[in-house]
Amino acid sequence: MVVAPVQPSELGYEAAKQVRQNLDDNVRYIYFFEGHTDAADKVPQLLQWLLLADFLEKKNSIFKARNEVVVTHRDQIMKALTDICVHDKLNIFFPKESPELEYCIHNAASDRLAKLYLERRDGFFQE
Repeated sequence: MVVAPVQPSELGYEAAKQVRQNLDDNVRYIYFFEGHTDAADKVPQLLQWLLLADFLEKKNSIFKARNEVVVTHRDQIMKALTDICVHDKLNIFFPKESPELEYCIHNAASDRLAKLYLERRDGFFQE
């Protein structure tokens, strides 16, 4: 999966849950975020959401609940982080220029199955 948004969009329960499921299913992600401090400051929060998504419910995804999950599921979270790193499942790049188009490519490694989705003005993606 190649994703080129201006900023991380997985800073919430639903999106993080889907990405985490994909990571667990061995889908690799390559993100290109705009190379400025605002986007960089959000990457740790993105990683936190991805690592905690399996242990949260939508109703308890506030910061305090996320902090409690870290304490309760520390070993499982570390195992997931190790898996992501060792198997090269998540790479994040910060190009100097903002992407002209925000897009997502599913099955990017396949020359037959790859699909390009462009982000529309309403925040949804269209094939």
